[in-house]
Amino acid sequence: MADFEKQNSYLWTKHFPEKLYNILSYLSSTNQSQINEIKEYFKDKISTPVINDIIMDLSMREFIQKSDGKDRRKKYVSLTPKGEMLKQKLDELSKIM
Repeated sequence: MADFEKQNSYLWTKHFPEKLYNILSYLSSTNQSQINEIKEYFKDKISTPVINDIIMDLSMREFIQKSDGKDRRKKYVSLTPKGEMLKQKLDELSKIM
């Protein structure tokens, strides 16, 4: 448990609580989402560079997986089991805070 928290402390301090949690919640509500849909959904709340940064960080830590659709210009992301676990941990923390 402590190792999990230590490993992801960069993500948490950089984007937690609201931005990271909002994106993870959105991804957990959809099975697979296009990156442009995420940007459109959060356009008034989170800037595009921050969304790109969060998605890149989550992808590097293997919390989400990226895939191409039939059209290579469209990038899709979905939560991995590890990402689902992170969202559950953030749910617990959000209840405390």
